[in-house]
Amino acid sequence: MNIQDIIAFTATERTHDWMASKRQIAAGIGNPFGVVRSSAIPWFADVTASVLLVGPGKITEDTSGFPLAI
Repeated sequence: MNIQDIIAFTATERTHDWMASKRQIAAGIGNPFGVVRSSAIPWFADVTASVLLVGPGKITEDTSGFPLAI
């Protein structure tokens, strides 16, 4: 699976309850000091978890969501 928009990442391993993914550190993800922005890592983890939760189906604009507890 390869998901791409402004940034891209690849799912390297996936089971029914676990997923690992990786992405290249591009120029836009770093702060002025060259360090990955603090919000990038939780965002990446959230997107990976969301893909795992949705399952093997394709995610489209009209795909129904899942319950969110805040």
